Amino acid sequence: MENFSSLLLYIYQSNYLTDGFNYYIGKISSWVDLDSGDETLSKDSEIALKLEIAWASHLSLQACYLPTLKGSSCANYSRCVNQILENLNSMQLWLRILLEKSDDETWKAGTLII
Repeated sequence: MENFSSLLLYIYQSNYLTDGFNYYIGKISSWVDLDSGDETLSKDSEIALKLEIAWASHLSLQACYLPTLKGSSCANYSRCVNQILENLNSMQLWLRILLEKSDDETWKAGTLII
């Protein structure tokens, strides 16, 4: 595994406030695949996800953008996110989910804030 933990930080400038307030958002590593068929990758992904969320919480980020689901199975992903949510106090988790599938096999996605 190349990048075990690589939380990315994004800075969003708010257009709603005149005082120049910034939002600091974390983005969890894209390689994280909690429902992988490979048991090692699945376990490593769970460890990395929890470490990166803990680091983002330590940095007092307002939100973290979770990786997109990689397949139709999401049982382990849901379990891990639920465990994380039980321990979060003030940080939001943003999750991009697939909403519909068109005829040409492409997906339209939306963002769910939990």
